Amino acid sequence: MRTRLLIISDTHGSTPFSSAKGFSLPKADVLIHCGDLTTKSELYEYEATFNMLREIDANLKLVIPGNHDGVLDTKYWDDLCEAKRRWASPFTLATWLQRPHDAHTIVQKARHDGIHVLIGQGTYHFILANGAKFTVYASPWTPAYGFWGFQYADVEDSSTDTIGRSSSDCTDNNRLRHSFSDLQPGTDLAMTHGPPYGILDTTHQQDRVGCRMLRECVQRARPRVHCFGHIHEAAGYAVATWDVQDEKKTGNVNDEIVENVSQPGKGLLRQLSLCEQDATHIDLEEGRQTLFINAAVMDTRLRPDQSPWILDMDLPFPDEEHKRKANETGQLLAAVRAGESP
Repeated sequence: MRTRLLIISDTHGSTPFSSAKGFSLPKADVLIHCGDLTTKSELYEYEATFNMLREIDANLKLVIPGNHDGVLDTKYWDDLCEAKRRWASPFTLATWLQRPHDAHTIVQKARHDGIHVLIGQGTYHFILANGAKFTVYASPWTPAYGFWGFQYADVEDSSTDTIGRSSSDCTDNNRLRHSFSDLQPGTDLAMTHGPPYGILDTTHQQDRVGCRMLRECVQRARPRVHCFGHIHEAAGYAVATWDVQDEKKTGNVNDEIVENVSQPGKGLLRQLSLCEQDATHIDLEEGRQTLFINAAVMDTRLRPDQSPWILDMDLPFPDEEHKRKANETGQLLAAVRAGESP
């Protein structure tokens, strides 16, 4: 079933895609936002972002936080407030301590309005309004750079016994290591805030800053599509052809990565297709190739000058197993809306 995805990331509290700005985004089956809803995790930024997302015409709206959305990371925010006790006035500290509660209220209202804010890392199964099945992996976590939310210390060697820990196990300030091992084959779309190492992760200083552990797990699972943001200057798309001869190798020299870094495109849409009937479609071999999209909207000066993405793809109809898993996802998201789960 032909399905249209609208993919954005790193809007940072700006609202470039709204009727008030004269640039409304087209209708889609699924809206994807890959994090950094805000710049400073201010309440008014969350309000503005969710109001913009409410305007977008999409039957399913999926959103994850990014490192700038630190108030949604309870452990990080508690540590930040503890550090501020040394110099902040009682009023300032009380305001900061209150912000997670107020932000949660804003997020819950967005959830009740049909915007699924996915803070918990994991796989979610959906049956779309067009009848297609859709399997999504979501994670807000990125390697540490400075002191931000949803971050962990990246390391090159991810083979030790700590790699199996979940995000909830990362309770120390350094949050050493993080596992993406729950990303499984058969995933239609992985949405993370940051890129895997070596793919659309090059900074202006020509440093590769993506996550090696994420790269390892993406290579193993080989989702059809992986979208993210975080590295604004690396916005674009890439196609990876994986070397599947040796599943234990990571970043194999025989992996072929073809990057197409986009140029600023304010007021424009970048459109890709995986549908064979489209003349300009990308011929993607499922299970051996992955399409990557860095959908950062902001440039490095926090100007919303980069293009949102439209992706058309064919999705199958659900079997009984997927229907069961979609029911479980529905129950989980209902519990989240009811405040019974984070």
